Amino acid sequence: MRSATFVEWSAMSPYQIVHIKPGVIHYPGYFDVGEQVKLVTSLRSLVADAPMFTPTMPRTGKPFSVQMTNLGSLGWISDRQGYRYQRTHPVTQLPWPPIPQWLLDAWHEVGDYPLDPEACLVNLYSTNAKMGLHQDRDEADLEAPVVSVSLGDTGVFRVGGTARGGPTRSFHLESGDVVVLTGESRLSFHGIDRVIGKTSTLLRDGGRLNLTMRRVSPRDLSRIGYSRERAAAHVAAQKKGPYLMAGRIVETKLRIPQARLNPAARTSLIERLTPCGSKP
Repeated sequence: MRSATFVEWSAMSPYQIVHIKPGVIHYPGYFDVGEQVKLVTSLRSLVADAPMFTPTMPRTGKPFSVQMTNLGSLGWISDRQGYRYQRTHPVTQLPWPPIPQWLLDAWHEVGDYPLDPEACLVNLYSTNAKMGLHQDRDEADLEAPVVSVSLGDTGVFRVGGTARGGPTRSFHLESGDVVVLTGESRLSFHGIDRVIGKTSTLLRDGGRLNLTMRRVSPRDLSRIGYSRERAAAHVAAQKKGPYLMAGRIVETKLRIPQARLNPAARTSLIERLTPCGSKP
């Protein structure tokens, strides 16, 4: 049976809060039009330092339909070696740019979590891109929420339960919206069915930007079954090692081929992040 959606208005908050189901919280219009333009402008300079690349599926090597980059101390990537977090861009080998303060503020306000996010995935969807149902479970800290910001064209977001194949429901994420997965829905399967083109003029050439913030490292290693020795090794490795997968360091030298970072495509992507018009 489908759970009921209810809308909350609070005198303590200027935002409408829509509870899609327990642990799935939608904040329509969290960022207003002017804020959205400023956000895209700041993202444009960050993407110049950490250019978009095309991740690939671990087993097949099939490219994703989205292009991506990361912000924060850790960045999520996918390639033949699997899904993982690492400290450097797979092509430039440089550290990821920091997560801007406006994103950190949103994380703490809607996520209600005491620690900062360590990773912010930046996914760029064209109008024919989509993302299949999946769980965000490569993180060691599953107590922390997942907080996502939508910019640009409307995305049809689908969310289910914590078991694959269960009932799902969908709703629209418009430009400026924020959605949170937390609590019992932290590991819910979710994805983007499609992008509805020409629903926003925020990005010059259309498309949708999704910024997803996650906390990766365990909040308290002893609470999730780490021995004292393993916890100490984890902390030491995290300080110097570049790779982190679900709470463990992965030593590998694999890099995404330079061919996947086409200079012309890079320029085009940066230009697409130029705000266009004042109506999202």
